[in-house]
Amino acid sequence: MNYKVILTTGAASLFLVTGYAQNNDTIASTADTSQMIKGQKMKEVVVEGRRSLAIVKADRTIFNFAGHDFLTNGSTLEGLKKLPGLLVSDVTGVVYQGKQLTVYVDGRPVNLSSGDLNNYLEGMPGNSVDRVEVITQPGAEFPATGGGAIVNIITSNNSMDYFSATYGNGISYAPDSKNLRFNNNLSLNSRINNVGLQLQIGQNHIEQTQNSRFFKEQNTYSTNDVDRTLNYTFLNAGLKYYFKRDRLILNYRLSHNRDKSSIYSFSTGFQSDDNGLANRNNHDLAATYQKRFKHPGQTLDVNLSYNTNRNLNNLESKQQNTPALLDNENISEILLAKIDYSQSLTIGGLRESSINGGLLMEGVDFRASSFEIRNFKYQRNTLAAYLELKGSYHKWDFILGNRLEKYDITGTFITDKVPSYNKLRYYPNATLQYNIMKGIHLNMNYNSKITLPNLAALNPNNVNYVNPNLSFGGNPGLAPTLSDNYEVKLSAFNYFFVSYNIRHARNFITDRLVDVNSTVNNVMVNVPELMHYNFNIGIPVPFMIFTKGLKQTLRFNFNPDEMNFLYAQAGNNRFNIEGITSKSIWNLHLTTQLVLPLKVKLMAQYYSSSKGGNHYYFMIQQPLNNQFDLNLSRRFWNNNLSASVFVYDLFNTNRNALQDMGSGVSYYSKYDTRRVGLSLSYKFRSSHSKKTKEDQFIEEQPRTETPTNIVQ
Repeated sequence: MNYKVILTTGAASLFLVTGYAQNNDTIASTADTSQMIKGQKMKEVVVEGRRSLAIVKADRTIFNFAGHDFLTNGSTLEGLKKLPGLLVSDVTGVVYQGKQLTVYVDGRPVNLSSGDLNNYLEGMPGNSVDRVEVITQPGAEFPATGGGAIVNIITSNNSMDYFSATYGNGISYAPDSKNLRFNNNLSLNSRINNVGLQLQIGQNHIEQTQNSRFFKEQNTYSTNDVDRTLNYTFLNAGLKYYFKRDRLILNYRLSHNRDKSSIYSFSTGFQSDDNGLANRNNHDLAATYQKRFKHPGQTLDVNLSYNTNRNLNNLESKQQNTPALLDNENISEILLAKIDYSQSLTIGGLRESSINGGLLMEGVDFRASSFEIRNFKYQRNTLAAYLELKGSYHKWDFILGNRLEKYDITGTFITDKVPSYNKLRYYPNATLQYNIMKGIHLNMNYNSKITLPNLAALNPNNVNYVNPNLSFGGNPGLAPTLSDNYEVKLSAFNYFFVSYNIRHARNFITDRLVDVNSTVNNVMVNVPELMHYNFNIGIPVPFMIFTKGLKQTLRFNFNPDEMNFLYAQAGNNRFNIEGITSKSIWNLHLTTQLVLPLKVKLMAQYYSSSKGGNHYYFMIQQPLNNQFDLNLSRRFWNNNLSASVFVYDLFNTNRNALQDMGSGVSYYSKYDTRRVGLSLSYKFRSSHSKKTKEDQFIEEQPRTETPTNIVQ
């Protein structure tokens, strides 16, 4: 990988823009009160109105995390699961309205595996998150490799006072397995003159039991009983330095995952008793310079980042003098440099129009070894450029984008070369929204995307588990997936929506369970063609409709955090793959909030799905993600202390039962998902706190103005 070119270009751009800013003597814009010079007077805007849970825009839905107790009284993972239409599970991953999500934190991809990502989000306190953007139609500014949708978790890293701190912890107990989970986390924010500092540290201890079985008709290949102990620690550090209206932002993210497991496995003809150990270390370093000009609609961002991930995976028999079963290591390095420019435009009758453009260079280097012998090497260099136009005309909002990406992918497996990929591709996108009336929108979208195989899917070495009848492994010969995505969506008042999506994918990447000589192999394959049809509907039912009538309810002049409601979201997914009989799956997500006496809130959630349909190659034999959760929460001491008591999977019904429709191999799995627990978080604030940040979720116009001094 040509690291020197990327590093030199990114560093030179960062140096030139930094130098330009230090010689720029213009004063700060009053639009950014967090950058006001000391002693400057301005008017304080007092905004009154209802606080909205969500704002629906042409290409994304923005959820107000910080403004609602039921989202912030636990971990970030728990809060995400409460968002209407968002589903997190072991089988489907993170999905929103049927679309697979790529997870970003503060505008950058996390680059963690699904298991590590869940642990990271479970250890992050919900009240450290400001808002969550679900970008259902990623435009040209996002990499074409980003997939169908993105969830961007934006933390509260804009220091609005001299000092603030948030401490959170949680503990839960699984009565069926006697396992404990607990986490502790601390978030610190400070702003002193021109320097803003942020620090997040946390740990997550998880004890987990799993029973699984692989079988075909009457033949059981393997029954596995697993006891895991996982310890996850993370550190996020950020520094923001203000050059008048410009900013230099430095971020460092560290995470360490130590996963110990005891695995007892048996079937006809064998039994094994093994110890597994996995160590994963992730480092992520980024520098961003944000240049802001006199014109408020003109911005320039330069970013340089480096990420490295090292994974060690071992499996050893408990019997003495037995050779190790697995001894695998893989290391990935990702170096990225990009420049983004935005300029507002005044063209004819267009409103709020702007043009955005940028360049990107990325290099990926991946190396894998088995028993200290390197047997797989993968390199990818990417060059990209994009141009996007946004604007409004009368009742229409639109986004038109174009993106070019050039890939150079090479690799070797043992002594053979893997299929190379050296192509220049064009990816258009278009979003058109018709604003029927205030709060009611009709949205139409199209985009073209590519999904490159992730590194875990390419790695041919087993980093999971192996016994005489069972093995796992990646496929170094996977080809990228190309897809065209279409969507029509009608939304009303940010809560009601109905949408229909079609995805046409070529060389789609998925996993399968195949039978090879009476041994089950979990393998990654390319499907020549996939058609995915997705229908979703979300219906809010405020209980006040039964007491105050429809007319007053339709005014929507209330705070969802202080009302009783039921939110129902249903979705239908159908995956058509040649060679198998396809049947759709219905998913159901019900959320109910009741405000009890003493300001106690009861949140109840129910998830389930139909059975008999297929998720790609797998037929769902029992309802997927089938569980019922309860959560009681309350805030104390001027809302600084949040406490919640919860029960997850009250009826112990969450289990996975799948069958590969091609091979007939079935898989059953049950975790100790029924848990009871307590979560606490406390927010400390400096006595000098002066909030200056505009709340974008309060939708009414400013009503009064009062002179005040802003001192930073």
